Amino acid sequence: MSALSRMFGGSKAQKETPQSAMLKLQETVDILTKKQEYLETQIEKEVATAKKFAKTNRRAALNALKKKKMYTDQLARLDGTIATLESQRANLDNASLNMEAMKAMQTAATALKNAHKNMDLDQVNKIKDEIDEQQEIARTISEEISRPSGQDMYDEDELLAELNELEGEADDDAILNRVLDIPVPSTELPSIPSTSRTAAKTTNQSKKTTEEEDQIAALSMWST
Repeated sequence: MSALSRMFGGSKAQKETPQSAMLKLQETVDILTKKQEYLETQIEKEVATAKKFAKTNRRAALNALKKKKMYTDQLARLDGTIATLESQRANLDNASLNMEAMKAMQTAATALKNAHKNMDLDQVNKIKDEIDEQQEIARTISEEISRPSGQDMYDEDELLAELNELEGEADDDAILNRVLDIPVPSTELPSIPSTSRTAAKTTNQSKKTTEEEDQIAALSMWST
């Protein structure tokens, strides 16, 4: 079956789709394009004939120009027809795209409807409340786990008093260390005769006793 017979009716009626209609339009445009090429060739041929007989056979030249005019009119009509068919093909193409877009939108709408079939606003709010409740429970448990055990068993005032007492003892120890570190100047005595050594030794012991008594007195003063 030729393209024209398929376009203008065949042996069996079929439901046309945008794709099949665009195919028929393209086939028709191809046929008309070949017809255009033929007419353009004929026009060129008749122009050449008119030029050939312009001076020698004016009647033949006029006949050639008449044919050229006829072919030119046919070519102009073909140009208009092809332009119309191209416009229809573009419209069908757009319609096909719109149809595919509509099918995709319908598919998405159906999928959303199925997804929301078993859901409603009350159910969503209930789930959110349950989530908030569980998060609050988890936060409370975390705080309880992170709290040190037995932190309320100690009196903070009692601990501060003990700390102040330790600081006072540390100050007393520092003063005592300073007292004990007081250097005692050493005085070398000149050599004395052996007969006087006993008296000098007695004098040194008495001086040492006096220094020890002074240190003991100082310690007694700081301890009170």
